[in-house]
Amino acid sequence: MRRPRGDIIGYVAREDVGQNRRKEPRDVPVTPFHGGVGLLTKGWLGRRFSFISFCATQVVIDCESGYYLLRDEWPFHRFLHTLLGAAVACTVVALVFRFAGTALDPQVSIPSSLRACIRADLAAAATGQALILTIVGGVLAHLIPDAIMHSDVRLFAPLSDANPLYGLVPLAALHWSLILAGVVGTVLVVRNIRRTGEA
Repeated sequence: MRRPRGDIIGYVAREDVGQNRRKEPRDVPVTPFHGGVGLLTKGWLGRRFSFISFCATQVVIDCESGYYLLRDEWPFHRFLHTLLGAAVACTVVALVFRFAGTALDPQVSIPSSLRACIRADLAAAATGQALILTIVGGVLAHLIPDAIMHSDVRLFAPLSDANPLYGLVPLAALHWSLILAGVVGTVLVVRNIRRTGEA
């Protein structure tokens, strides 16, 4: 279904069931915003968490909204932006990275370099703990910000079309909190690399 055309400043009006017409941001949040939570988690948990596999889950989920945005078909956020759909997507991605990571030993001592850090992060994806954290973190880090920002996110579909998080906090506060998480996470990752030679 094509959504109604918006005005020149990039907003569209839509009719929600049982609600008044409202302005809806036309642009979806840039996927790297979700990475802030991943960086913070990586800085906190280190080798117990794979940042690369986490980022892959965010990209896969946002392929859905990107596709419908390019086709100008409302709603932009559909199955992969539900708890069920996101869990399926994140599980598939996490399993792919776990399979790839089995060829790399996360316990091997390697030099402190970008390539080595990437290799160690991919190796970490092979652990059961990283698998679970990737799935849970991927789902929550993506759906919570999107649900706050977008009225068309249906967290509990197909059981319910409700979105209790929509508008919970101002968008500026949401975006800056994700940026802050990324900054703090980057500091922690760099600190870990300097202390132990690994992220």
